[in-house]
Amino acid sequence: AYMRYVGQGYEIAVVLPRKTGGADILRDAFEEAYRRLYGRAIPDLDVEVLSWTLALSSAAPAFDFAADTEPVEEASIPRDGRMYDPVLNAVVAAPRLARESLRPGTVVDGPAMIVEAQTTTIVTSTFTATVSPRGDIVMTRASREREGVPRRKEKREGVPRRKEKREGVPRRKEKRVAGKRVAP
Repeated sequence: AYMRYVGQGYEIAVVLPRKTGGADILRDAFEEAYRRLYGRAIPDLDVEVLSWTLALSSAAPAFDFAADTEPVEEASIPRDGRMYDPVLNAVVAAPRLARESLRPGTVVDGPAMIVEAQTTTIVTSTFTATVSPRGDIVMTRASREREGVPRRKEKREGVPRRKEKREGVPRRKEKRVAGKRVAP
């Protein structure tokens, strides 16, 4: 629950105990959490609950993505799209695949774009997308040894390190008023 003293501007997250009871249990839990954060509780002030949260979980059943599916031919659509692949640090040709045309078992090697009305799933060169029996897109990191994909620790040609000063990029000027930095 998110609770606070009546009239305060901010609430705190309070983990409620797993026991039944009345307002005293809520107040005790709030005051314990408040004491932990601020080192004290404020006596004789009313407490209010602003919102309730509930987190539920259960063990996920084992699911074999390959079960009950027959391999389907790789989606064959001409490479008519272009996308930026951050791994290759380049704009590359990539197929634009209609999401609804992909059947369970379809495997799409990156780079590719899986397009639907609400979103586009970008499959970079180090990933493979597989359509599960339930129709989910399961992304799997492919081997880094794939052709043309540099190892992460290698410096990529033409990509400046963050700490290096980039030539030709003007530095942002600071404006100071009374010793304090203000937006230009």
